[in-house]
Amino acid sequence: MRNIYALLDIGSATIKLVVAEVLDTNVNVLYADKTASHGISKGYVANEEIASEDVKKIVAKANDYLGTTIGSVALIIPTIGSRIYQSDSSISLSDSGSKITSNDIRRILDLSARFKKEADEELVSVIPICFHHDQGSNNKVPLDIKSRNLAVDSLVVTSPKKLLYPFLRVVEYAGLDILDVSISAYACALEAFDEAYMNEGSILVDVGFKTSTISFYKDGYLKYLSVVPYGGNDFTRNIYQNFQISPEQGETYKIKYGSVFDRHSKDDIVHTVVYDDEKKDYSLADLHLLDREIAKAIFTKIKEKVELIDQGNNYEIILVGGGSELKLIPEVASQVLNAPVRLYRPETIGVRDMAYVSCLGMIYFMINKAKYQGGYEPSLVLDEITNTMSVRLKGLTRNNPAPQKGVNKILENLFNDE
Repeated sequence: MRNIYALLDIGSATIKLVVAEVLDTNVNVLYADKTASHGISKGYVANEEIASEDVKKIVAKANDYLGTTIGSVALIIPTIGSRIYQSDSSISLSDSGSKITSNDIRRILDLSARFKKEADEELVSVIPICFHHDQGSNNKVPLDIKSRNLAVDSLVVTSPKKLLYPFLRVVEYAGLDILDVSISAYACALEAFDEAYMNEGSILVDVGFKTSTISFYKDGYLKYLSVVPYGGNDFTRNIYQNFQISPEQGETYKIKYGSVFDRHSKDDIVHTVVYDDEKKDYSLADLHLLDREIAKAIFTKIKEKVELIDQGNNYEIILVGGGSELKLIPEVASQVLNAPVRLYRPETIGVRDMAYVSCLGMIYFMINKAKYQGGYEPSLVLDEITNTMSVRLKGLTRNNPAPQKGVNKILENLFNDE
Protein backbone atom coordinates (compact mmCIF):
# COMPACT_ATOMS: atom_id res chain seq x y z
CA MET A 1 0.00 0.00 0.00
CA ARG A 2 1.34 3.43 -0.91
CA ASN A 3 2.32 5.85 1.82
CA ILE A 4 0.00 8.71 0.85
CA TYR A 5 -0.95 11.25 3.49
CA ALA A 6 -3.10 14.36 3.73
CA LEU A 7 -1.68 17.32 5.67
CA LEU A 8 -4.06 19.96 7.01
CA ASP A 9 -3.21 23.41 8.37
CA ILE A 10 -6.18 25.42 9.63
CA GLY A 11 -5.09 29.04 9.94
CA SER A 12 -6.82 32.28 10.79
CA ALA A 13 -6.72 33.50 7.17
CA THR A 14 -6.53 30.30 5.11
CA ILE A 15 -6.94 26.54 5.31
CA LYS A 16 -4.21 24.59 3.52
CA LEU A 17 -4.41 20.97 2.36
CA VAL A 18 -1.58 19.00 0.79
CA VAL A 19 -1.77 15.37 -0.32
CA ALA A 20 1.61 13.73 -0.80
CA GLU A 21 3.22 10.35 -1.22
CA VAL A 22 6.35 9.50 0.75
CA LEU A 23 9.01 7.82 -1.38
CA ASP A 24 11.89 6.91 0.93
CA THR A 25 12.89 10.38 2.23
CA ASN A 26 11.53 12.25 -0.79
CA VAL A 27 8.05 13.68 -1.14
CA ASN A 28 5.83 13.41 -4.19
CA VAL A 29 3.09 16.06 -4.01
CA LEU A 30 -0.13 14.88 -5.61
CA TYR A 31 -2.48 17.72 -4.69
CA ALA A 32 -2.40 21.08 -2.92
CA ASP A 33 -5.05 23.69 -2.29
CA LYS A 34 -5.81 26.60 0.01
CA THR A 35 -8.99 28.48 0.69
CA ALA A 36 -10.23 31.28 2.91
CA SER A 37 -10.70 30.28 6.54
CA HIS A 38 -13.76 31.11 8.63
CA GLY A 39 -14.46 30.46 12.26
CA ILE A 40 -10.82 30.97 13.32
CA SER A 41 -9.77 34.17 15.09
CA LYS A 42 -6.23 35.05 16.21
CA GLY A 43 -5.22 31.39 16.05
CA TYR A 44 -8.13 30.07 18.13
CA VAL A 45 -11.30 28.33 16.99
CA ALA A 46 -14.13 30.82 17.38
CA ASN A 47 -16.84 28.72 15.70
CA GLU A 48 -16.28 24.96 15.43
CA GLU A 49 -19.23 24.34 13.09
CA ILE A 50 -18.17 26.97 10.54
CA ALA A 51 -14.53 25.87 10.63
CA SER A 52 -15.56 22.25 10.19
CA GLU A 53 -17.63 23.10 7.11
CA ASP A 54 -14.56 24.76 5.58
CA VAL A 55 -12.55 21.59 6.20
CA LYS A 56 -15.27 19.46 4.63
CA LYS A 57 -15.30 21.64 1.51
CA ILE A 58 -11.55 21.64 0.91
CA VAL A 59 -11.36 17.87 1.49
CA ALA A 60 -14.34 17.22 -0.81
CA LYS A 61 -12.62 19.22 -3.56
CA ALA A 62 -9.48 17.10 -3.16
CA ASN A 63 -11.55 13.91 -3.23
CA ASP A 64 -13.16 14.94 -6.51
CA TYR A 65 -9.81 15.85 -8.05
CA LEU A 66 -8.05 12.65 -6.99
CA GLY A 67 -11.03 10.34 -7.45
CA THR A 68 -10.76 8.89 -3.97
CA THR A 69 -11.80 9.50 -0.35
CA ILE A 70 -9.51 11.07 2.24
CA GLY A 71 -10.19 9.40 5.57
CA SER A 72 -7.54 10.96 7.79
CA VAL A 73 -5.21 13.94 8.04
CA ALA A 74 -2.09 15.00 9.89
CA LEU A 75 -2.98 18.24 11.63
CA ILE A 76 -0.85 21.35 12.11
CA ILE A 77 -2.04 23.64 14.91
CA PRO A 78 -0.99 27.22 15.73
CA THR A 79 2.02 27.69 18.01
CA ILE A 80 0.21 30.22 20.22
CA GLY A 81 0.59 29.34 23.90
CA SER A 82 2.74 26.26 23.22
CA ARG A 83 5.39 25.36 25.77
CA ILE A 84 8.53 23.28 25.39
CA TYR A 85 10.17 21.14 28.05
CA GLN A 86 13.35 19.10 28.15
CA SER A 87 12.80 15.65 29.57
CA ASP A 88 14.88 12.52 30.09
CA SER A 89 14.06 8.92 30.91
CA SER A 90 15.75 5.53 31.03
CA ILE A 91 14.85 1.85 31.02
CA SER A 92 16.69 -1.41 31.67
CA LEU A 93 16.62 -3.96 28.88
CA SER A 94 18.40 -7.03 30.27
CA ASP A 95 21.45 -7.87 32.38
CA SER A 96 23.17 -9.54 29.43
CA GLY A 97 21.97 -7.04 26.85
CA SER A 98 19.32 -7.35 24.14
CA LYS A 99 18.63 -5.70 20.83
CA ILE A 100 16.70 -2.44 21.09
CA THR A 101 13.26 -2.67 19.46
CA SER A 102 10.67 -0.12 18.36
CA ASN A 103 8.64 -1.14 21.42
CA ASP A 104 11.56 -0.09 23.63
CA ILE A 105 11.73 3.29 21.85
CA ARG A 106 8.01 3.88 22.27
CA ARG A 107 8.16 2.83 25.93
CA ILE A 108 10.99 5.19 26.83
CA LEU A 109 9.38 8.12 24.99
CA ASP A 110 6.15 7.42 26.82
CA LEU A 111 8.07 7.74 30.08
CA SER A 112 9.49 11.08 28.89
CA ALA A 113 5.95 12.40 28.53
CA ARG A 114 5.07 11.58 32.13
CA PHE A 115 5.85 14.80 33.86
CA LYS A 116 3.74 17.28 35.76
CA LYS A 117 2.01 19.60 33.29
CA GLU A 118 0.01 22.69 34.09
CA ALA A 119 -3.72 22.09 34.34
CA ASP A 120 -4.40 24.15 31.22
CA GLU A 121 -1.99 22.32 28.87
CA GLU A 122 -2.05 19.10 26.88
CA LEU A 123 0.72 17.01 25.37
CA VAL A 124 1.23 17.45 21.62
CA SER A 125 4.59 15.87 20.76
CA VAL A 126 7.48 13.98 22.34
CA ILE A 127 10.54 14.38 20.11
CA PRO A 128 13.69 12.35 20.84
CA ILE A 129 16.87 14.44 20.78
CA CYS A 130 19.64 12.07 21.86
CA PHE A 131 19.72 8.36 22.68
CA HIS A 132 22.21 6.83 25.13
CA HIS A 133 23.09 3.11 25.16
CA ASP A 134 26.02 0.80 25.85
CA GLN A 135 27.67 1.63 22.51
CA GLY A 136 27.53 5.41 22.87
CA SER A 137 25.24 8.40 22.37
CA ASN A 138 23.80 9.99 19.22
CA ASN A 139 20.58 11.30 17.72
CA LYS A 140 19.95 8.23 15.54
CA VAL A 141 17.22 5.82 16.54
CA PRO A 142 19.23 2.85 17.91
CA LEU A 143 17.13 -0.01 16.59
CA ASP A 144 18.76 -3.47 16.69
CA ILE A 145 21.71 -2.23 18.77
CA LYS A 146 22.52 -4.59 21.64
CA SER A 147 22.48 -2.85 25.02
CA ARG A 148 21.67 -3.48 28.68
CA ASN A 149 20.17 -0.02 29.19
CA LEU A 150 18.56 2.72 27.14
CA ALA A 151 18.16 6.40 27.97
CA VAL A 152 16.84 9.33 25.95
CA ASP A 153 16.85 13.13 26.13
CA SER A 154 13.57 14.42 24.71
CA LEU A 155 11.80 17.60 23.75
CA VAL A 156 8.21 17.67 24.98
CA VAL A 157 5.80 20.10 23.33
CA THR A 158 2.46 21.06 24.86
CA SER A 159 -0.41 23.27 23.74
CA PRO A 160 -3.18 25.05 25.66
CA LYS A 161 -6.22 22.80 25.96
CA LYS A 162 -8.49 25.67 24.94
CA LEU A 163 -6.60 25.86 21.63
CA LEU A 164 -5.91 22.18 20.94
CA TYR A 165 -9.25 20.56 21.79
CA PRO A 166 -11.41 22.75 19.49
CA PHE A 167 -9.08 22.06 16.55
CA LEU A 168 -9.36 18.32 17.19
CA ARG A 169 -13.14 18.61 17.28
CA VAL A 170 -13.21 20.62 14.05
CA VAL A 171 -11.42 17.79 12.23
CA GLU A 172 -13.53 15.15 13.95
CA TYR A 173 -16.78 16.90 12.96
CA ALA A 174 -15.55 16.92 9.36
CA GLY A 175 -15.55 13.11 9.49
CA LEU A 176 -11.77 12.69 9.50
CA ASP A 177 -9.40 10.72 11.69
CA ILE A 178 -6.20 12.39 12.91
CA LEU A 179 -2.90 10.68 12.10
CA ASP A 180 -0.75 13.00 14.20
CA VAL A 181 -0.46 16.59 15.44
CA SER A 182 2.37 19.11 15.42
CA ILE A 183 2.69 22.80 16.16
CA SER A 184 3.28 25.02 13.15
CA ALA A 185 6.68 26.34 14.27
CA TYR A 186 8.24 22.89 14.46
CA ALA A 187 6.67 21.69 11.20
CA CYS A 188 7.90 24.79 9.35
CA ALA A 189 11.45 24.27 10.62
CA LEU A 190 11.53 20.67 9.39
CA GLU A 191 10.77 21.89 5.87
CA ALA A 192 12.94 25.01 5.88
CA PHE A 193 16.04 23.73 7.68
CA ASP A 194 18.45 20.90 7.11
CA GLU A 195 20.46 19.24 9.89
CA ALA A 196 23.25 21.84 9.75
CA TYR A 197 20.83 24.69 10.35
CA MET A 198 19.23 22.84 13.26
CA ASN A 199 22.60 22.10 14.85
CA GLU A 200 24.53 25.35 14.32
CA GLY A 201 21.70 27.67 15.34
CA SER A 202 19.03 29.48 13.35
CA ILE A 203 15.95 31.55 14.07
CA LEU A 204 12.68 31.01 12.23
CA VAL A 205 10.17 33.86 12.05
CA ASP A 206 6.72 32.88 10.79
CA VAL A 207 4.78 36.05 9.93
CA GLY A 208 1.17 34.95 10.00
CA PHE A 209 -2.18 36.68 9.61
CA LYS A 210 -2.47 38.38 13.00
CA THR A 211 0.45 36.89 14.89
CA SER A 212 4.13 36.16 14.26
CA THR A 213 5.97 33.23 15.81
CA ILE A 214 9.66 33.32 16.70
CA SER A 215 11.41 29.97 17.23
CA PHE A 216 15.08 29.14 17.82
CA TYR A 217 16.81 25.90 16.88
CA LYS A 218 20.25 24.73 17.98
CA ASP A 219 21.98 21.44 18.80
CA GLY A 220 19.35 19.69 16.68
CA TYR A 221 16.18 20.77 18.42
CA LEU A 222 13.75 23.54 19.24
CA LYS A 223 14.97 25.64 22.19
CA TYR A 224 12.77 28.74 22.30
CA LEU A 225 9.26 29.76 21.29
CA SER A 226 7.49 33.09 21.44
CA VAL A 227 4.59 34.83 19.70
CA VAL A 228 3.93 38.52 19.08
CA PRO A 229 0.43 39.82 18.17
CA TYR A 230 1.43 41.36 14.84
CA GLY A 231 1.23 39.97 11.32
CA GLY A 232 0.22 40.43 7.71
CA ASN A 233 -3.18 41.83 8.61
CA ASP A 234 -1.47 44.91 10.07
CA PHE A 235 -0.30 45.86 6.56
CA THR A 236 -3.85 45.52 5.26
CA ARG A 237 -5.34 47.53 8.12
CA ASN A 238 -2.84 50.36 7.70
CA ILE A 239 -3.68 50.61 3.99
CA TYR A 240 -7.46 50.61 4.28
CA GLN A 241 -7.52 52.98 7.24
CA ASN A 242 -5.24 55.53 5.56
CA PHE A 243 -6.76 55.18 2.09
CA GLN A 244 -10.30 55.22 3.55
CA ILE A 245 -11.33 52.07 1.72
CA SER A 246 -12.79 48.69 2.68
CA PRO A 247 -10.66 45.95 4.24
CA GLU A 248 -11.19 43.90 1.09
CA GLN A 249 -9.80 46.69 -1.09
CA GLY A 250 -6.92 47.12 1.33
CA GLU A 251 -6.02 43.44 1.00
CA THR A 252 -6.21 43.68 -2.79
CA TYR A 253 -3.86 46.67 -2.85
CA LYS A 254 -1.44 44.93 -0.50
CA ILE A 255 -1.27 41.83 -2.69
CA LYS A 256 -1.14 43.70 -6.00
CA TYR A 257 1.16 46.62 -5.14
CA GLY A 258 2.71 45.81 -1.78
CA SER A 259 6.40 46.55 -1.26
CA VAL A 260 8.45 48.01 1.57
CA PHE A 261 10.70 50.10 -0.68
CA ASP A 262 9.59 53.06 -2.80
CA ARG A 263 10.42 52.62 -6.48
CA HIS A 264 7.80 55.02 -7.79
CA SER A 265 6.96 58.71 -7.95
CA LYS A 266 3.99 60.54 -6.54
CA ASP A 267 2.51 60.56 -10.05
CA ASP A 268 1.83 56.81 -9.93
CA ILE A 269 -1.74 57.14 -8.60
CA VAL A 270 -3.44 53.96 -7.38
CA HIS A 271 -6.41 55.38 -5.50
CA THR A 272 -8.41 58.60 -5.15
CA VAL A 273 -10.95 59.50 -2.47
CA VAL A 274 -13.21 62.50 -2.03
CA TYR A 275 -13.76 63.67 1.54
CA ASP A 276 -15.69 66.86 2.37
CA ASP A 277 -15.58 67.81 -1.34
CA GLU A 278 -11.80 67.58 -1.30
CA LYS A 279 -10.07 65.10 -3.59
CA LYS A 280 -7.10 63.16 -2.27
CA ASP A 281 -4.78 61.08 -4.47
CA TYR A 282 -2.76 58.15 -3.12
CA SER A 283 0.26 56.96 -5.08
CA LEU A 284 2.34 53.80 -5.09
CA ALA A 285 4.93 55.77 -3.17
CA ASP A 286 2.34 56.44 -0.45
CA LEU A 287 1.39 52.77 -0.33
CA HIS A 288 4.99 51.60 -0.05
CA LEU A 289 5.66 54.11 2.73
CA LEU A 290 2.72 52.70 4.69
CA ASP A 291 4.01 49.15 4.17
CA ARG A 292 7.50 50.14 5.26
CA GLU A 293 6.22 51.78 8.46
CA ILE A 294 4.33 48.63 9.45
CA ALA A 295 7.23 46.34 8.54
CA LYS A 296 9.53 48.35 10.79
CA ALA A 297 6.98 48.25 13.62
CA ILE A 298 6.47 44.48 13.33
CA PHE A 299 10.16 43.64 13.20
CA THR A 300 10.90 46.01 16.07
CA LYS A 301 8.55 43.89 18.20
CA ILE A 302 10.14 40.70 16.86
CA LYS A 303 13.57 42.13 17.70
CA GLU A 304 12.64 42.23 21.38
CA LYS A 305 12.21 38.44 21.28
CA VAL A 306 15.24 37.79 19.07
CA GLU A 307 17.51 39.71 21.47
CA LEU A 308 16.58 37.22 24.19
CA ILE A 309 17.92 34.44 21.97
CA ASP A 310 20.86 35.86 20.07
CA GLN A 311 23.17 37.17 22.80
CA GLY A 312 25.53 38.56 20.14
CA ASN A 313 25.82 35.36 18.08
CA ASN A 314 24.27 36.94 14.97
CA TYR A 315 22.25 33.86 14.05
CA GLU A 316 20.73 33.77 10.59
CA ILE A 317 17.01 34.52 10.54
CA ILE A 318 14.68 32.76 8.09
CA LEU A 319 11.29 34.25 7.22
CA VAL A 320 8.25 32.17 6.34
CA GLY A 321 4.52 32.84 6.38
CA GLY A 322 2.13 34.77 4.19
CA GLY A 323 2.79 38.01 6.07
CA SER A 324 6.37 38.06 4.77
CA GLU A 325 5.35 37.88 1.11
CA LEU A 326 5.69 41.65 0.52
CA LYS A 327 8.44 42.53 -1.92
CA LEU A 328 11.85 43.26 -0.37
CA ILE A 329 10.69 42.61 3.19
CA PRO A 330 13.93 40.72 4.11
CA GLU A 331 15.86 43.96 3.53
CA VAL A 332 13.78 45.85 6.10
CA ALA A 333 13.89 42.90 8.49
CA SER A 334 17.68 42.74 8.23
CA GLN A 335 18.02 46.47 8.91
CA VAL A 336 15.77 46.35 11.98
CA LEU A 337 17.08 43.06 13.37
CA ASN A 338 20.70 43.84 12.51
CA ALA A 339 21.19 40.25 11.37
CA PRO A 340 21.31 38.26 8.13
CA VAL A 341 17.74 37.58 6.98
CA ARG A 342 16.45 35.54 4.11
CA LEU A 343 13.09 34.43 2.81
CA TYR A 344 12.31 30.72 2.52
CA ARG A 345 10.02 29.60 -0.26
CA PRO A 346 9.38 25.91 -1.05
CA GLU A 347 10.91 24.68 -4.29
CA THR A 348 8.28 22.01 -4.87
CA ILE A 349 6.32 22.52 -8.08
CA GLY A 350 2.70 23.29 -7.28
CA VAL A 351 3.42 24.38 -3.72
CA ARG A 352 5.91 27.20 -4.26
CA ASP A 353 3.98 29.25 -1.78
CA MET A 354 4.91 30.02 1.80
CA ALA A 355 1.42 29.00 2.85
CA TYR A 356 2.41 25.34 2.36
CA VAL A 357 5.64 25.32 4.38
CA SER A 358 4.01 23.85 7.48
CA CYS A 359 2.23 21.10 5.51
CA LEU A 360 5.45 20.08 3.79
CA GLY A 361 7.28 20.08 7.11
CA MET A 362 4.59 17.92 8.67
CA ILE A 363 5.47 15.20 6.17
CA TYR A 364 9.04 15.14 7.47
CA PHE A 365 7.76 15.11 11.04
CA MET A 366 5.90 11.91 10.16
CA ILE A 367 8.88 10.40 8.32
CA ASN A 368 11.07 10.96 11.39
CA LYS A 369 8.49 9.54 13.76
CA ALA A 370 7.84 6.49 11.61
CA LYS A 371 11.46 5.42 12.18
CA TYR A 372 10.63 4.38 15.73
CA GLN A 373 6.86 4.00 15.87
CA GLY A 374 6.27 2.27 12.53
CA GLY A 375 4.39 3.59 9.53
CA TYR A 376 1.11 5.47 9.57
CA GLU A 377 -2.05 4.20 7.95
CA PRO A 378 -2.42 6.00 4.59
CA SER A 379 -4.92 8.85 4.44
CA LEU A 380 -6.31 7.55 1.16
CA VAL A 381 -5.82 4.85 -1.46
CA LEU A 382 -4.75 5.47 -5.06
CA ASP A 383 -4.04 2.57 -7.39
CA GLU A 384 -1.85 4.70 -9.61
CA ILE A 385 -0.37 8.19 -9.40
CA THR A 386 -2.79 10.28 -11.42
CA ASN A 387 -0.92 13.54 -11.01
CA THR A 388 2.69 14.13 -10.05
CA MET A 389 3.45 17.70 -9.07
CA SER A 390 7.05 17.05 -8.04
CA VAL A 391 9.62 14.94 -6.30
CA ARG A 392 12.31 16.76 -4.36
CA LEU A 393 14.51 16.96 -1.31
CA LYS A 394 13.61 19.42 1.39
CA GLY A 395 14.83 22.55 3.01
CA LEU A 396 17.59 25.12 3.02
CA THR A 397 21.10 23.83 3.43
CA ARG A 398 24.23 25.53 4.63
CA ASN A 399 25.90 24.68 1.34
CA ASN A 400 23.05 25.64 -0.96
CA PRO A 401 21.03 28.04 0.78
CA ALA A 402 -13.91 3.22 11.31
CA PRO A 403 -13.31 6.57 12.90
CA GLN A 404 -12.99 6.87 16.66
CA LYS A 405 -14.73 9.97 17.92
CA GLY A 406 -14.04 12.35 20.78
CA VAL A 407 -11.07 14.47 21.81
CA ASN A 408 -9.97 12.01 24.49
CA LYS A 409 -9.99 9.12 22.00
CA ILE A 410 -7.93 11.15 19.54
CA LEU A 411 -5.32 11.98 22.17
CA GLU A 412 -5.29 8.39 23.39
CA ASN A 413 -4.61 7.13 19.86
CA LEU A 414 -1.81 9.65 19.30
CA PHE A 415 0.08 9.09 22.52
CA ASN A 416 -0.47 5.52 23.71
CA ASP A 417 2.53 3.20 23.83
CA GLU A 418 0.95 0.16 22.25
